[in-house]
Amino acid sequence: MSSAETLPAPELEAPHQDKWRREQRAFRLLLSELLEPPLGEFVAIHEGRVVESGPDKIEVARRANARLGYLPIYVGQVAATPADPVRIPSQRRFVEPK
Repeated sequence: MSSAETLPAPELEAPHQDKWRREQRAFRLLLSELLEPPLGEFVAIHEGRVVESGPDKIEVARRANARLGYLPIYVGQVAATPADPVRIPSQRRFVEPK
């Protein structure tokens, strides 16, 4: 019986991250700093920093888009614990084939 040769792990490129995912990660990193004054408010994140905040998610997004143009931003609610994920079923699942 011959011994198997062990090869090193391949070098892989880091997975591509779109801008929205980068802003979401920035929100999570900034969350401990954000918990001070605006607890319960929504914040818009662009380029890793807070650009707008307020009590209404849609209004925060609108103000951020009016200020920056329509580009990917992340809007999240500042809370001590993250919100439970919401599962939204696809309509395709319920359509009967013809």
